[in-house]
Amino acid sequence: MLDNHELKSLGIGSALVLVNIALMLVFARTFLVDVFNYVWGLGAIVGIIVYAVPLIAGSWLGRKGIEENNLGLAGIGISLLMLAYGSFGGGIIAQIGDFGTQVVVLAVTALITTAITTLAGLYVYWTDRNLSKTGHYSNIAFLGVFVTGFIGTFVLPLLLLTFILALAGFLLYLVYEVWRMKTEAVSPELTGLGLYIAYAGVFIHVLQIVARHYIEE
Repeated sequence: MLDNHELKSLGIGSALVLVNIALMLVFARTFLVDVFNYVWGLGAIVGIIVYAVPLIAGSWLGRKGIEENNLGLAGIGISLLMLAYGSFGGGIIAQIGDFGTQVVVLAVTALITTAITTLAGLYVYWTDRNLSKTGHYSNIAFLGVFVTGFIGTFVLPLLLLTFILALAGFLLYLVYEVWRMKTEAVSPELTGLGLYIAYAGVFIHVLQIVARHYIEE
């Protein structure tokens, strides 16, 4: 059975994820889709940087605000995260077309991502291993994203490796955050934020795969 700390962490993370998915539907009907297409049209490394900056800044500000009990700072951080994830997801589903199909694509993506998260949770809770280093490994994967993304801007086939590294980075980070929830290493508010960041990161990568399938159909 999950204790109060874990239930609160999951509740916070789930609420943030649901809001962000809803924002993807909203942002898919705004100028943010044009921004999405423009920055990625300039090259992969440009798109990576443009979306990585608010994610990194939002994560840092969100955590800082929670640690210092500064709701304003935490709100700014979470807003940046919502904007980055929401506009990225919105840009992807805007390529699909009608609202109904977009909802279906998001729902399928959520089911797949939740299944992945459940498997990650089962692994963490069934093992006694110290998984603290998975956070470090995720950072290495993200550094690889920038390196391969830069080279891949000029050598397009390498962008597949960039995608794999990004997905692996978020998966490792997801395992790390579930481990922190299990060990109650930090407050449920911080854990909930971390779970949201990791889940949403996996979500937008699964979304790209699901959306491509529907487009090709």
